[in-house]
Parts: sequence; C-alpha cells; structure tokens
Amino acid sequence: MCLALCGAAEAGSIPCGAQNFSDPLRLSRVQADRAAGAPLRVLAIGSSSTEGVGATSPQFSYPAQLQGELARRIPGAPVTVVNAGIGGEKADATLARLRSAVADGGFDLVLWQVGTNDALAGGEVGPFRDMLREGIATVRNAGLGLMIIDQQYFPAIKDGRRYRAFVAAVREEAAAARVPVFHRHDMMQAWVDAGGAERLEAALAPDRFHMNDAGYACLAQKLAGVIADAAATAGPMASAQPAQTVQ
Repeated sequence: MCLALCGAAEAGSIPCGAQNFSDPLRLSRVQADRAAGAPLRVLAIGSSSTEGVGATSPQFSYPAQLQGELARRIPGAPVTVVNAGIGGEKADATLARLRSAVADGGFDLVLWQVGTNDALAGGEVGPFRDMLREGIATVRNAGLGLMIIDQQYFPAIKDGRRYRAFVAAVREEAAAARVPVFHRHDMMQAWVDAGGAERLEAALAPDRFHMNDAGYACLAQKLAGVIADAAATAGPMASAQPAQTVQ
C-alpha cells in the first residue's frame, strides 16, 4: 500500500492506497493535442463534491488539485481544469448546464460527477438512468472525452439498498455506452475495508458527508494518474469508442 501523502493537502492527509478505481480512459484527442503542444482543457462538472464543499478553501477542491497534479504529470503544455460544480444540484440541473458547456466548445475532456443527490432526494432510478444516457450522448455528440465519477460512500447512508441501486445505475449505463467510470464509491468503501471507519473519516469534512482537503487530494491524484496515462497511450477517443468498463 502506498504510504505517500496525497496531493498538496497536508492537514489530515491520509494514505490513498495503491489500488486503481478507474476504468481505462482512452483519449486520442488529448494525445493529439499533447503531441502538438496544445493545452489540455478539462471540464469538471457536478454538485458539491466538484464545487469543493468540505475543503478549507477553493484551492483544495478536487478540480483545483487535479489541475496541479496534471501539470506535474503532463509537462510541456498548459493544463486548465474548470470547476463547474454547484452544491445541491441533481442530475437534471447539471445536464442542462452540461449541454451549454459542451456546445460552447473549448474542452478536451469532461469529468461528470453525478448521482449522490439524486439517490438522496427520493426520486426514481428510471428517470435518473434516462438522464445519464442523455448526458453521455450530449458529450459524445460534441466529440469530447468523458469520464463519469460516481457517488461517494459515507457512514450515514440511511437506505443502503436504494443508494446502491443508484450506484449500480451509473455503473450499468456507463458500461452499456462504453464510457469509463471513476468508482469513487468503491474507493471510499475500500478505505473502510482496509483501515476501518477511522480511515474514511480522516478523509471527510466535519459533516461526515463531503470530503475534506485530504480526501479531495486522493480523488485528484487518482484521476490525474488515469488522465495522464490516457494522454500518453495511443487509442480511440473515449467519446467515439470508449474503453469498456471493467468490473
């Protein structure tokens, strides 16, 4: 297990672990741009986990830490990660913003964090699946790379069966569309399995729901590794023919 501290966050830092919780990401557009020395442009869109609720400052949100990690791992060209997170938002509202953001262009990769608020708000999983499919089609039709970030795990899940159904919806719809997923839920559950509740809580804010600086650093570090690998490895672009989800 990796005992190095994750990212730049120092207070309460935790071991991230060496396990990879991402499906393979293939981005020939990123590779082509990098070969030409063009910037790498990433849109991080979602709700409070993207906005950075729980971090001590915006610079410790996962998109901000991801930008630093990518700049370190993919030297030679500017890296920009745009934080388009809005706390409390469900998939329908994020989808409306996603349509506008990709229509404007200017991005190579979309990181879509989705599903937690939908699972907690009492809606049905069927319409949520429909929104996932529409969001995937929106990004794909724009010719952009896409990775979906699924729901977080947290200690106070009241209806575990319902919550897991929404986690499964992300996994299954992404697999059907051949879109890679970063399995955040599995990552956080693995922290509990490896180190007990104390290890998970070391990555959580005082509300025991959102991540803290160290938790976001782990997320950024893991995502950066996958994106950097994609930028360095030849293969079809995720939006056109994504890697198959690995269970």
